[in-house]
Amino acid sequence: MDGRLKGIRFACSPNQLKTPVQYRKGESDLVLRRGKWFLVATCDIPEPEPYAPADWIGVDRGMVNLATTSDGSNYQGRRLGRYRRRQVRKRAELQRKNTSQRCPRCGHTERANRPGRDHFHCRRCGLAGPADVVAGVNVRDRARSAWVFVTAPAPTLSLNQRGLGGCDP
Repeated sequence: MDGRLKGIRFACSPNQLKTPVQYRKGESDLVLRRGKWFLVATCDIPEPEPYAPADWIGVDRGMVNLATTSDGSNYQGRRLGRYRRRQVRKRAELQRKNTSQRCPRCGHTERANRPGRDHFHCRRCGLAGPADVVAGVNVRDRARSAWVFVTAPAPTLSLNQRGLGGCDP
């Protein structure tokens, strides 16, 4: 095929068709790669409205209670067991962050806060409860803090702070 062709028919699902019909800009290209044809279309998609969640839910992944949420719900089962085995590295990383040893009330962190596998008792302020729920609350609180930093406006620096200003008197 040489030159430009117009009105070439193609097939796709209705969901795939929505984007180019609604937002296509300019020309499109038909590309042959490894024996398959692809339609490459430039689309100008508007930026979505920023999403602000109402709150977060923390999930502690453990050995017995495979998933415990910060509101106290426990999840177990064969499907979760398979998922858990695939997530061993992530769980180990979270455990290094002391989510199960840190008190969500006062912030005190020590191994003695968790006297047993199932129980949490803060040695500083006395907060006590199920260890998996406390860990879920810590995960939730970290998500809240991270969201604040991610969505905060970038600081503006003066020319002197950037090192671009003139000499100081």
